[in-house]
Amino acid sequence: MHAFFRIVSNNLEFGAQKGQTPVSVPYSQEEIMDGQYKGMAIGVFELDSECACFVALDAAAKTADVKIQAVERNRLSAGACVKMRGSVSDVKAAMEAALEAARPMANIVSHTVIAAPAADTETAIEMTIHK
Repeated sequence: MHAFFRIVSNNLEFGAQKGQTPVSVPYSQEEIMDGQYKGMAIGVFELDSECACFVALDAAAKTADVKIQAVERNRLSAGACVKMRGSVSDVKAAMEAALEAARPMANIVSHTVIAAPAADTETAIEMTIHK
């Protein structure tokens, strides 16, 4: 099973298999590309279960004012990585909620909050999202 993520007609689409009807999230390409996240903290967590990532990101989004920047499927296993943006306090609160929601369902591979990503870090983040 291979996941895909792509921007089509002002929506971020993702699905689990070729031929599957994609889930569509209304983000314009300009919003993603124009630096809307500039100056925001980033929280990143990786779990060994893609399903658990969605449960965790839902908990995060309901807990604090964060935007989910990306969900990236791990190419070598069943896991995924979630990137979320917001103020430092919101990202920290969202991270705590996400990890708490994930613990019963998955192993937490890694997690971090970067309060003020450097310009080169932002470039690297964009590169991994649009690979």
